[in-house]
Amino acid sequence: AEAAFKQARAVLTEAKGPVGWSVAKVIANLGLLQFDRGDYAGAERYAREALDMDHKLGGEENPQAAAVLIDLAEDRAFQGDPASAEPMLRQALAIRKIEFSSGHPSVIATQIRLGEVLTAEGKAAEAEPLLREALASAQSAPFPLLPWQIAEVQTALGSCLVAAGRPSEGEPLLKASQADLQKDPRPAFRKPKPPK
Repeated sequence: AEAAFKQARAVLTEAKGPVGWSVAKVIANLGLLQFDRGDYAGAERYAREALDMDHKLGGEENPQAAAVLIDLAEDRAFQGDPASAEPMLRQALAIRKIEFSSGHPSVIATQIRLGEVLTAEGKAAEAEPLLREALASAQSAPFPLLPWQIAEVQTALGSCLVAAGRPSEGEPLLKASQADLQKDPRPAFRKPKPPK
């Protein structure tokens, strides 16, 4: 995959120049590849390069920049640094709310990431309303979401409630999420390192 992405970058750079939306997307994908390998420093280098290019092309609030901000934030969270992930996710959520209507899967997914980071920072009280909104949106989406998408929200909210010292509220959501995952176990959810 890495060789293919690097070849794509070279071809796009030769055809269209070193700065372009397609080039930025390929660079972001190289970052995701490094992330999946556990090379968080390499992932961050690629993500920052892609983000700089996205900002040059479309300003700080363009949709492609939001996706890269989420990638950068996940990289930070997986390194045990949720505090530095939070502002990136807040910015990404603001962009996504402009781009998509409330309840869109992209908005819900960003709310989940932000809620998880807030929970990891010890800000469960701040995360809870955000995650409750995400769950309500997921359950009343204008089109049916896949079981794993509902399960992801339930897991985040359940974990938040447990972290807030309310396991009697959180544990049923965690059990429900497992039941939904049994229906559609395809995604492999990653677990970030605990905060430092």
